[in-house]
Amino acid sequence: MPESDRGGSSKTRLIVAASIAVTILLIASVGVGLFYQHGYEQEAANNARQYARETDQKVAETCRGVPAAQFPHCFAEARAEGQLEKRQAEHDQADLIAQRKAALWTSIMGIAALLGMGLSVVGVVVVWFTFRETRRGNEIQRRIGEAQTRSYISVTEAFADLSEEKVPQIGFTLKNSGQSPALKMRLKVTLTLHLVPEKGKPKSFEAVCKLGGIYSVPATDTLNVPAHGLAKPPAAFLDFKHLQGLVLIEYEWDDVFETRHPGKEVFAFLIQEWPGAPFWLESYHSYLATMENDKLRRMAKGEWKDKKP
Repeated sequence: MPESDRGGSSKTRLIVAASIAVTILLIASVGVGLFYQHGYEQEAANNARQYARETDQKVAETCRGVPAAQFPHCFAEARAEGQLEKRQAEHDQADLIAQRKAALWTSIMGIAALLGMGLSVVGVVVVWFTFRETRRGNEIQRRIGEAQTRSYISVTEAFADLSEEKVPQIGFTLKNSGQSPALKMRLKVTLTLHLVPEKGKPKSFEAVCKLGGIYSVPATDTLNVPAHGLAKPPAAFLDFKHLQGLVLIEYEWDDVFETRHPGKEVFAFLIQEWPGAPFWLESYHSYLATMENDKLRRMAKGEWKDKKP
């Protein structure tokens, strides 16, 4: 799994866990509030019963020692006074419980508000991650679509010959293996010749040709670039003795999405003389493999000797 996918999954799990934790805390807060509220109500009921017992005792004690003729009147007054005190005590208890419940739920609502704010932040983060991942997925789909549709240019073959004026000429074929045309193409050819004389120091010659005009290659099609002449090398390079060379073909083009793409191909050759007809150039890697095989063959025959420094 790619690192981005693993990171996205970890973040998603973390966000889900945070949401669950906040939800649990909210439910726990409500549960704690209900528990304490029930405790307050139970405490108020207990206090009311206790005060009722104390009031009855007070009524009995108030009329103790009162003559029998006055006892009913005394008892009635004491009972009425006791009922008033009882109702006042119940009212005070109810008011106290109401205040305590209000304070309790105010605290719980404050905690719930903070947790809700945290949950909102988590929600915003989830939306942001979702938006980012959606945008990333759209970008990936766009790149895949462009990669499947764009043009791809390569040089499939190249050749060289000499004009009547002994000027090297390079021609090649471009292939578009993509599903859309290659546009606004510009070409540049660089020829490098290496002369290895039997005596004396090696010599080098380089000629550069920027092909005029702007080319285009249709989708899944080829473009044959005719041979273009380069600068004429010195006469020593036309003696055709142990002549080596490299041809660098550079090109750049626009795809249908207006993206500029560069490219280049290197070809190599090794000749003893310029033939009368054009000769085909080998890709650089094939050339190196050919030279290595020739070295191994000559080493096997004892014809190859490495020069010691």
